[in-house]
Amino acid sequence: MAGSSFEPYRHELPTDVAKGLPDKFPGVKEFLEDKVRNDKHGSSMVQDVFKRYLILNCPKSRKKWKNKPRISAKELTAREKRSLGLDRLPKTGLQYTNFTELSTLWQDYMKDLLGTEVLKATKWIPPSDYNDTSGHLPNLQSKVSKADLHGAIIKVESAECPTHVGRQGICLMETRHTFQIISTDNKLRMMPKKGSVFSVEVDGFRFSFPGSNVMSRPAERSTKKPKNRPPMEF
Repeated sequence: MAGSSFEPYRHELPTDVAKGLPDKFPGVKEFLEDKVRNDKHGSSMVQDVFKRYLILNCPKSRKKWKNKPRISAKELTAREKRSLGLDRLPKTGLQYTNFTELSTLWQDYMKDLLGTEVLKATKWIPPSDYNDTSGHLPNLQSKVSKADLHGAIIKVESAECPTHVGRQGICLMETRHTFQIISTDNKLRMMPKKGSVFSVEVDGFRFSFPGSNVMSRPAERSTKKPKNRPPMEF
């Protein structure tokens, strides 16, 4: 193989490997032409192999950067919340008994908020003409208007839709215009606030209020002063 471009590769082979080669392979060129497959035209691809850059060591794999989720300080818009289904609960698969503990926690929360133990200790009775000299009535009106009603057992006392009257259940979600309650029949119902009157009972006191009095989102109602506060019945 004098003068061949493959001669240097042949002499660099270890002695024990060169001895193991058959006699029909006098050089590396003949060995590769026999082992390397030919292209579709029948010509050997040996020359193409030696024209390439051959990497002898194992290259380091490039680290694949994953796209991190975009973090924004802005809140989701109402359209984004609707598209994600955050404004509604699943209509099936909910059990009334799974939320009784939530209702118990709400009762404890309202007892502490309204101070029902003090009302009972002072034997306060709601006046029929809303003329309360003790000052408890306006204080209770403000607290009930701003209270969080998630977990409350809400009853529809009157409504523009006759089929809504008498409906009762645990409030699982409150929006600006509706209450979503689950009844003992494990059905989720959406009750509109507008045109309806609701009632809740806390420690023996029953509070009845029009839905128009809570026509706002819970987060806004707890911090902002209501523009109009119609009289509540106790």
